[in-house]
Amino acid sequence: MVRSDTFVRLLLVEPTLDDAERRVSDLRNGGVAVRPERVESLEQLGTLLRGQPFDVAFVNPAVRDMALADVVACIAKAGKAIPVVAILEQLDAEAYFSQLTAGASGVAVVSRPGDTKRALLRAVDDVDARRKLRAAEMELRDSERRCDALLESSRDPIAYVHEGMHLRANAAYLEIFGFDSFEDVEGMSLLDLIAPDHTEAFKSLLKSLGKGDAPPEQFQTRATRSDGATFDAVMEFQPATYENERCQQIVIRLPGSGDSAEIEKLRSHDLVTDLLNRQAMLSRLETATNAVAKGGRSAAWWLIEPDHFRTLLDRVGLGHADLLLGDMAALIKKHLRDGEFAARIGEHTFAVLSPEADSDVADRAESMRKVFEDHFFDVAGKSIGLRVSIAIVLVGETNANLSTILDEANRSLKLGQSEGGNRVTLHDPGARDRATVEAEALRSTLIEEALGARRLVLLFQSVVSLQGEEGEVFDVLVRLATADSELGPGEFMPMAERLNLGAAVDRWVIENAIASLAERQADGPVMMFLRVSPQGIEDPSLIPFIAQCLKTHRVSGDRLVFQMAESNVVTHIKTVRLFIKGLDQLHARFAIARFGSGLDSFQTLRNIDARFVKIDGALMQGFSANTESQERVRGICEQANKLGKVTVAEWVEDAASMAILFGYGVGFVQGNFLQEPEKVMSYDVK
Repeated sequence: MVRSDTFVRLLLVEPTLDDAERRVSDLRNGGVAVRPERVESLEQLGTLLRGQPFDVAFVNPAVRDMALADVVACIAKAGKAIPVVAILEQLDAEAYFSQLTAGASGVAVVSRPGDTKRALLRAVDDVDARRKLRAAEMELRDSERRCDALLESSRDPIAYVHEGMHLRANAAYLEIFGFDSFEDVEGMSLLDLIAPDHTEAFKSLLKSLGKGDAPPEQFQTRATRSDGATFDAVMEFQPATYENERCQQIVIRLPGSGDSAEIEKLRSHDLVTDLLNRQAMLSRLETATNAVAKGGRSAAWWLIEPDHFRTLLDRVGLGHADLLLGDMAALIKKHLRDGEFAARIGEHTFAVLSPEADSDVADRAESMRKVFEDHFFDVAGKSIGLRVSIAIVLVGETNANLSTILDEANRSLKLGQSEGGNRVTLHDPGARDRATVEAEALRSTLIEEALGARRLVLLFQSVVSLQGEEGEVFDVLVRLATADSELGPGEFMPMAERLNLGAAVDRWVIENAIASLAERQADGPVMMFLRVSPQGIEDPSLIPFIAQCLKTHRVSGDRLVFQMAESNVVTHIKTVRLFIKGLDQLHARFAIARFGSGLDSFQTLRNIDARFVKIDGALMQGFSANTESQERVRGICEQANKLGKVTVAEWVEDAASMAILFGYGVGFVQGNFLQEPEKVMSYDVK
């Protein structure tokens, strides 16, 4: 596994400085970035451990004054959990096992090619897994505290029951049964709260749940209060876990309490389409995935998106978008079978969950696609025809993981759209033949090798001021050079991110772009737009890295603008905010690219302190003749200017568009019409 960080903090116990340097050189030649520190005594080791963190320790038993057992003890005394790898020059069984007995977590044999690197990466994986586990445990405790607080404040009577006995109950539950505190029901059987003439039916239900059968959605019964009074109750059951104990969550509803049912529907449904919302749908997908992982029948997850949605909005108008989405939802619901769910999980993205997928799922999806193709929607007095792309992921035991399913579905959907749309793509993990797997592995290897060899190429495109701003501005683009061609970011970045190399690409681009900027700024003021990936900004050491690059090349931070697409900003709000705070310290700025691609882009802008907004390039297609696109861009510019934001229009196609944009107060424009990207910073605008 490739480590996602940019370097490994390595502690070295070697006989000589030359030995340590040789070890580091071997690792770096193997493509592993390390930040080494050599120690010569236990006292020095103790001081270093108190002052800075380390990921892995390499200990050579040839160092006589620092036995591996002493190093392990010193690390433990400092309260650190650092894996210690013993370094042996030759494979010797006695030495091998003696080092493990002394406390080594692994052994590397130098004479075996690549073994040192493998041992290091195994140790790093162990460290990462341990840290992630601790972080997950902390998050779990925080979540449990928040859930407990929400449970207690809920107006719905809720209890957790294991084998018919109460484990937990909130205040509303105690109140409805007339108890003062949980101690009054702790250990009490739920059966004791059921009226005598309903106990037999309730016993049957408890026996069924005890066998692992699925609970009914609702169970009507008659309950008994502590004072002997009885009342009609509707119980809703849901499998749950409380304090690591598998149990049933029970919610009590009173018959005729329509308000509660209405509130529950508002929580779980999308108001525009009356389908399930994203949260409710993902909860059902997780339940279905867990059932598959335990050996249940395969499920199917569908993603459905209209092709060229921007163009559709231009035709119906933004104000009628909800009507179109509602009509699409109604058409999808007509194709559902019993037990299936439909939801709106994105701006114009729908999902269908088939908890038990039949063999005809692909044929059904093709039938739905054909219905959309032949159907015309009546919206705002216009007859609208649209086509959809549908991606289906069959969920089996090999991919029964929520994030994996969502990623696979999204990739399949984008693949279908990139091939023209109006098609169904099916991802079946059980049907992927060996040739496909080997081809993907080969492509991954080629990309990893190309990135390791730094075969990246920078391109620069001029960004032209419409308002007379002085200085040169460039948008920095990156390509990956292969033996046959140069790949654009859309072709290699998704694979690079799956290999945890997205942040490494960002760093290479940033460092080399700043170096190019340093050479260029002698001719006058220059500013650059640099793209950064979500994987890149999740690395907390990126801001210090940028600061060091600026310092090394003596470039001011106000020469840089870091940009990210609006869709990525929306899904990484918290991380983007932290990144912008770091940029503020460097006097660098932030830009939201592809701005206007959402239904409420300015809500995003209110949450993100971006200096620049780069208008979605899709709006520039045929812009000079498209009055609806012009109105949308005019609205964006007016609001952005009121907020003091600088607007940039990408993909500008002609001089007529530039004249219109100038009238709207757009600050900058760029596009191949003005200048195509070049490998040198040339401000030779047409």
